[in-house]
Amino acid sequence: SKLLIYNQPVHAKNATATVRYNGEGFYLKKNVSYQKEFVLDYRENVITFEFAALNFLYPENNEFAYFLEGVDKDWNYVKNRRFASYSNLPVGKWLQFRVKATNNNGIWSDKESRIYIYLTPPFWNTMWFKWLLGLFIFLTLVSLYFLRIGRLKKQRQKLKDQVEERTR
Repeated sequence: SKLLIYNQPVHAKNATATVRYNGEGFYLKKNVSYQKEFVLDYRENVITFEFAALNFLYPENNEFAYFLEGVDKDWNYVKNRRFASYSNLPVGKWLQFRVKATNNNGIWSDKESRIYIYLTPPFWNTMWFKWLLGLFIFLTLVSLYFLRIGRLKKQRQKLKDQVEERTR
């Protein structure tokens, strides 16, 4: 199994628990085959999965099917093509990539490989930012309201003073 982000292979290296670009490539804490969850940045939304079946007798007869929950509507049966590519993945929720294979006789395996992917949303698409923005707008409107009321009171007082001055 292999994971590519923007057609760059993701390598195992003791860097971080999430996938990050450091100018040379993407790195994981463990090998892709052993890591079942990936947390990606929202900008890392072009990914490719490469997969293989462990049937070495006529491997060209092995067939594959894959499915990304939340993106695909149904299984993609792709004969002997060994990769799946996705772009513009939804952010802020876990996605489950599943792949299954046949043996050289065309019998589908009961076992599926599963990988979970989460794309962190940009800060402007997070709930706390939306709450802060709503609070800011609310406080701005309240401040504008009280500023207007204060100006109206000053204007009323000024008019009152002018009326008193002219009626003396």
